[in-house]
Amino acid sequence: MTSSALEHFQWTDDARWTLEGSTPWSRTYAGKAAIREELIKPLFAQFAGPYVSKTERIIAEGDRVVALFSGDVPTRAGKRYNNRYCYIYRIEGGKVKELTEYFDTALVEQALEAPPAAFRAHAG
Repeated sequence: MTSSALEHFQWTDDARWTLEGSTPWSRTYAGKAAIREELIKPLFAQFAGPYVSKTERIIAEGDRVVALFSGDVPTRAGKRYNNRYCYIYRIEGGKVKELTEYFDTALVEQALEAPPAAFRAHAG
């Protein structure tokens, strides 16, 4: 993935993206605007180059799609963010309605800065 998942798929207007775990990034981002403004923009602002991912496996059944993949990018702080992910999508009407993301939370804590405090206040 050379750009965000938000750009690669069609999303319902009320889509929800949940990042599991207890990192400062972990919460549910509700709605396309929140996903873009509170997750994608501040996250990608930390990257010093293009985010490159490699899909390892995709499994689909009914309205669920599971994608296993890895990603790698240098951060502006000089750290390497090379995480592994499991995304579980719920599709509605051909668009992403829900996405639950599992990832290496220790790497997030080590390699990324926390999102802006104003966005953390919306956690829930």
